[in-house]
Amino acid sequence: MLRLNRHVVMFFVLTDLFWGKEVCNMNMFSKKGRTVMLTAAATGVTFGATMFAPVIPAFAETVTVKTADELKNALNNGADSIVVGSDIEGSFEVKSDTSIDLGGNTVNSSGHAFIVDKGANATITNGTITAGNKDAAVYNNGYTTLNVNITRTTSGSNSYYAILNHGEMTINGGTIQAPEDSKSSLIENGYYSYKSTDPNSGHVEGVNAAEPTLTINGGNFSGGLIGIKTDEGGVTTINDGKFINSDVVVQNWNKTTINGGEFESTGPEAILYSGLYNDKTAGELNIEGGKFTGASLVAASDQYTKGASVTLNNADITGVDKLFNRDTTENKPTLDAGDNNEMPQVTSAEVHDVINWDDKDDQDGVRPTVEQIKKMLTVKDKNGNPLNATIDVTVDPDNPNRYLITFVYSADKFNSDGSPAELPDGVELTFDKDELKNAGYTVGYNGNFRTFSHIPEVVETEETEKTDTKETESDVELKKADDVSYSTSTAVSPKTGDKSAVALYTLIAVSAAGACAVAWTIKRKLEK
Repeated sequence: MLRLNRHVVMFFVLTDLFWGKEVCNMNMFSKKGRTVMLTAAATGVTFGATMFAPVIPAFAETVTVKTADELKNALNNGADSIVVGSDIEGSFEVKSDTSIDLGGNTVNSSGHAFIVDKGANATITNGTITAGNKDAAVYNNGYTTLNVNITRTTSGSNSYYAILNHGEMTINGGTIQAPEDSKSSLIENGYYSYKSTDPNSGHVEGVNAAEPTLTINGGNFSGGLIGIKTDEGGVTTINDGKFINSDVVVQNWNKTTINGGEFESTGPEAILYSGLYNDKTAGELNIEGGKFTGASLVAASDQYTKGASVTLNNADITGVDKLFNRDTTENKPTLDAGDNNEMPQVTSAEVHDVINWDDKDDQDGVRPTVEQIKKMLTVKDKNGNPLNATIDVTVDPDNPNRYLITFVYSADKFNSDGSPAELPDGVELTFDKDELKNAGYTVGYNGNFRTFSHIPEVVETEETEKTDTKETESDVELKKADDVSYSTSTAVSPKTGDKSAVALYTLIAVSAAGACAVAWTIKRKLEK
């Protein structure tokens, strides 16, 4: 029996044997190890003997491993950070939170290379994992972040997924590849058979996630029977990366969202497949970005695709020959395509037009250049909607007062429901009339050709105004009163026909007060 006095504090720390040696240095214990402490601060309190559980040691700092056994021991003892110092072969189970830096080395699988248990959190970076036979490079039931290279080495009937995700996984980069003749997908997210009691293929409570999630932020993905497969119950989000396959690149059975990335199918099948067949497959494929290249975009192949739905927005599908891989409407999924996609185009034949200039050989130097005219031109359909067009304007080499116009126009190759579109009819070449008006031109037509007219400005000059000789040929001069001279001219009276020479000098004076006007006749001479 032990009696404690007032303000006495007692600590009990138990040690255990670790690898055959007594561990007394507490620095070797991490926060995951257990240190048992008993504190008492009371007078007259008596304690009986107590048996404590042994402390399990764990690594607190980075551990470097060079063999499979060392890697297993480090994982079993909950090491926070592990660096792999050489190539290793084996199968390794992650039971707690840890980061594994492969150090540029390769881990070859013997069984699944890395198995991440439910509740564990693993980050694996900087190296290569290879998987052969019917084993995955990474089989995740917990939380896993990857930025590594992964290679499947076997193909045909002896193949398996390179990555099998039944938990929560994020892929940030790396090259993940498998042979083209594999019989399994490169990556499976979700369950092959959701209700199976085998956790390798079905959801088992307490072992794996009810809704596995996969997020891909980057990397290069190639090969496999299918590239990325979202299976029963799975939810996949692709934000970036480069994906290439000779068959279907992305197959969706439940819910997949594509926000970005490049997707290419080099074979005859569609780039994307979306289908549904039970209550764990929603068949929802949402495309909100990305660039797609291949023979066709979406599969319309069978009874499963016809119940699926596909939305298409902000996508570049200019490299796609057809929207659906089958022309039949029977198996097409519901497609909702927005008007903000970059669509492949169907292009018209060349169209020719002429502008004639009526501006006296551009006398005023205000005629628009060919480049200015190009900016004024727009090709519109019969409803006045602008069309994509390539317009070329040149000066007629045989006539500088004529511009020659050649243009081709195009329209989206597909309608919003995926059906083939046709070129619009009633197409018209229009001009910006305000720009022409500002340049001083009006638009007219000479037959079928436009004529832009501009009347050059008339420059006024000083000339002697000529009037009727009967009234102006008399030479009239106004002079001062003290300076009198004579000038004669002959006129014929319209009434009598008499000739007379008249010299008339009239002076009008306006007084400063503005009250009087006086006219003086200086001299008059009448000659018969």
